[in-house]
Amino acid sequence: MKKYISLLLLYSLIVETITGIVLYVMPHGSTAYWVNWTFLGLDKSQWDDLHIIFGFLLIIFGIWHTVLNWNSILCYIKSKKDTFISKPFAVSTVLSLLFCAGTVAGLPPFKKVIEIGNNLKTMWAKGELKPPAPHAEMYPLIKIAELLEIPPARAAGFLNYKGIKVVSLYQNLKEIADMNGIKPVDIYKTLVEISPRGPVQIASSCPELADNIGDETVSSIAKKLSISEKEVLRKLSLVGIKASPENTLKEIAVKYNTAPSVILSLIHSKGGCSGCSGCN
Repeated sequence: MKKYISLLLLYSLIVETITGIVLYVMPHGSTAYWVNWTFLGLDKSQWDDLHIIFGFLLIIFGIWHTVLNWNSILCYIKSKKDTFISKPFAVSTVLSLLFCAGTVAGLPPFKKVIEIGNNLKTMWAKGELKPPAPHAEMYPLIKIAELLEIPPARAAGFLNYKGIKVVSLYQNLKEIADMNGIKPVDIYKTLVEISPRGPVQIASSCPELADNIGDETVSSIAKKLSISEKEVLRKLSLVGIKASPENTLKEIAVKYNTAPSVILSLIHSKGGCSGCSGCN
């Protein structure tokens, strides 16, 4: 049994090492999806999933390995002299605590390692147009056209003219990009060509809803934005999202593989919000 556990632990360690390095340098979430980032044929979600699953396996096999080798570990901890604990145990414990404290406190050299990783992550987006809003790849074409002040039918027609097939105005940019083998940012770049506004940046939510928007229910959103629950549900149904007044934005977002800010933005379509300076 020890042989199997040791080998499984080794493989888990190898995968965790590889995925850890990839996660260290891969772009931030919204950027990764915006530029359709992949490495070795796997996208960000797949690398995340591998890291999580093999992380659990590493924990399980690590605990199992510890149990099987408990007597040896006790020997490492106990001192053969008069002292209560051994020197290896004391040194390894102190070093581990220093690494934890230094990382949490943001002290060098730990802070520098984090900064290097962040710099590597932002490198991927250089030269690309920034998304108009967080998780813009999940916005339906009709909403992107609205943000760029392009008639939706013209936006779809221009994309088709450029060789980018569009089936519905309610497809999100990621769906259109995947269908055409391109990146969401490529679709956005194409639409910017005919936009009277050019590239845009909008707030991800209304100022009064900036905190914990995921915990807001459809009912509370409607009340705070002074619109009816029926109108909120109608707007969501137009893009294929079924919800009920008691559903939170986070629950809806998880169900439809998107973000609460995207759901809120869909509710923000023209005529949907009064009294909020962050709406369009």
